[in-house]
Amino acid sequence: MAREDQEREVGRTAAAALEQDIKNKAYRRVYLMYGEETYLRDSYRRRLASCVSGDDTMNVRVFDGKAAEAERIVSAAESLPFFADYVLVIVRDSGLFKKSPDELVDFIEHIPETTVMIFDEESVDKRSRLYKKLAAAGLVVPCPKQSEQSLRQWVAAGFGKMGKKITRDALDYFLDSVGDSMVYIRQEMDKLASYTGDRQAIVEADVAAITSVRAQDRIFDMIDSVASGERDRAMRIYSDLLELRQPPMIIIYMLARHFMLLNHVKEMSESGMAVSQIAASCKTQEWAVKRKYLPQSRRFTKEQLEENLKMVAETEQSVKRGNLSDRVAVEPLILSLIGEK
Repeated sequence: MAREDQEREVGRTAAAALEQDIKNKAYRRVYLMYGEETYLRDSYRRRLASCVSGDDTMNVRVFDGKAAEAERIVSAAESLPFFADYVLVIVRDSGLFKKSPDELVDFIEHIPETTVMIFDEESVDKRSRLYKKLAAAGLVVPCPKQSEQSLRQWVAAGFGKMGKKITRDALDYFLDSVGDSMVYIRQEMDKLASYTGDRQAIVEADVAAITSVRAQDRIFDMIDSVASGERDRAMRIYSDLLELRQPPMIIIYMLARHFMLLNHVKEMSESGMAVSQIAASCKTQEWAVKRKYLPQSRRFTKEQLEENLKMVAETEQSVKRGNLSDRVAVEPLILSLIGEK
């Protein structure tokens, strides 16, 4: 815990130094923003990039992902600005701080005065040569997950800028509901501000109205993705649901109910029943049967649906007996229901 607090303190000090660079327009040759908190990394990178290059896009080079090559990055950084003060080179999520390519390590000490480089990485190896060289030559800004107290202050200040004031109980409920991702928190803050309209005060009932609807909608979205075979979307939404603090056992229950419904729909469809009859039997709308439940049920054979129901039941029993934790159990269950083992 002490290490996390120390990292946050280093991050605050480095962020203050970054603000001074921006205020004085005295830019260092190279910056590194790294850490789990995507919101902070994005915020620092965009603010610095905006101040260095403004609306100029001609002198900005962006390298994204693991395909970013050291040779191309160095070549871009060596180029001269065209009718501008600086060439701005942005490198994001490259993984280069775990590889430390010699060409880039050697170049850090020789970045031209007319170039500003920004590295934005989720994780780095502080033992790497590239990290050590950059830390000595430029500014490193850690962006770790923020403490609860920091988040409380940030949320309260953010609502203040919107002309809102959130009660202490509502703030507790809000942070407990949405988790500690600043990106997600900001999205939910905007929704709350919109929901409350011209009213200044934000109370617990407002938070409950927004977060409960959000969680319920996301559960149904995830189940539809599972039934439709959309693996990546299903796993993204499942991650969102964990951020929303949704109990995995609720997800297991909803999956069981949905696949029971698909099994019922398939039996009735294959027996020749009309859409209207199926909808009446399932107590749902005809459009839902036609556009969702029938197409989903056709992805599976009768045997597969029965096997899926068996898997859900076995997972539920394993969790109840304590053989598996609910969080550990749900992810492989989702993949199995989609058809991946």
